[in-house]
Amino acid sequence: MIEVCDKLERAHGWRAGFVDKAQYVENGFVELLAEAKPSLVVLDYAESRTAEIVELIRTCLHSKNVFRVRFVLLAREGGDWWDRIGEAAGSDHNISAILRGVNTKTGPYRMAKERIEVGDRDPLFRDALKDFASRKNVPVPVIPTPDLSNDFFGNPLFIHLSALTHVRDQSSVKAKELLSMALVHERSFWRRLLSSVARAGRNGAAESAALGYRAERDAKGPAARASRKQGRRPIFKFERANHAAQPIL
Repeated sequence: MIEVCDKLERAHGWRAGFVDKAQYVENGFVELLAEAKPSLVVLDYAESRTAEIVELIRTCLHSKNVFRVRFVLLAREGGDWWDRIGEAAGSDHNISAILRGVNTKTGPYRMAKERIEVGDRDPLFRDALKDFASRKNVPVPVIPTPDLSNDFFGNPLFIHLSALTHVRDQSSVKAKELLSMALVHERSFWRRLLSSVARAGRNGAAESAALGYRAERDAKGPAARASRKQGRRPIFKFERANHAAQPIL
């Protein structure tokens, strides 16, 4: 789907891409529709996003001069969510009709596993090498293409893992080693993340205690006494910073 979106954008002038859960409707979907271009909107893990799907469709229906919008709903597994998706619209019969209609709803289609032929593996490896190096802000390694003829390299995951290990100066072309390196790196990432969250929690608890002390102290002061005389209570607000997980590279 990534390649489909890219081709529609580059070659056909569409607006195409994935809708991030963090962005949702309020952050840009209305503006995207206002561009008055045909659009392909992809939602991954769609089985858990039915309320969002309904809201996106509702936004389309309530917007003016909207070109054709197509939604692609990706799911990791089957289930009755697809057959019952129309129920998510509740009493909104217009949206329910779209989610049930034979002219507006097609599928589901099972996607076959992609297998990369031997002749196509070198370009894929080179592209991954450049992308990983760019992401990590390091020079692209100047290396000959490793032997990617083993059968497991038919899975693009292993080509990408091999490129990533070369960017890290840990070159390998063995399936178990590639998976092991990836798991070790991911385990290290989550340990660092959990450690930083724990530190933030301790700091937050200390700050919260300090705020509680100041609140109690201020509640006995002149300002608080004046506030009580006027029938108001002091208001204290404590906000913690959010720690979002970063992409693992």
